[in-house]
Amino acid sequence: MATVDRFFKEGQSAFYKPKKYGRFMHHACNPYTSTSFRGKEWQRGFNNSYGRNLKKRHKFPGTKTHGHVVSPL
Repeated sequence: MATVDRFFKEGQSAFYKPKKYGRFMHHACNPYTSTSFRGKEWQRGFNNSYGRNLKKRHKFPGTKTHGHVVSPL
């Protein structure tokens, strides 16, 4: 796996593994500097997963996610 893929996949997996703090679930923050190569690739992976999840949610409106009903925009 190339170095680029490593940070990209790290960002992707961070989106799908939120941490629980008390009653709330929080997504991880970018562990790298936002101006660094690593930080940009991590953010690209996180954003990619966010976009895919958003498309999936809009494909099936009215489905429940985290206890909330999702409605199309």
